[in-house]
Amino acid sequence: MRRIGFGTSSSQDDKSSAEFEELAMPLFDSLYNFARWLVRNQNDAEDLVQETYLKALHSFASFQRGNNAGAEKQLHAMEFFEYAYLQMVKKRRR
Repeated sequence: MRRIGFGTSSSQDDKSSAEFEELAMPLFDSLYNFARWLVRNQNDAEDLVQETYLKALHSFASFQRGNNAGAEKQLHAMEFFEYAYLQMVKKRRR
């Protein structure tokens, strides 16, 4: 799986994009490996992780760091992952 960087959008400055990458990218391999195991298909796993990161990026502006930032970022990532996975399952059932 090729790792990518996140470009800045018009609503984000370089600092927030760099901060997002600093928080999110360490989780990339774990999320991808879990997605690959869960859906058993490389393309679907890539789509699932991409959706997870897009949702996380869009909501990053409202993310507040607390005392336990490491656990919080993992929890948020898994929440986005779960949502993206459930959306994928719903689409396939239609």
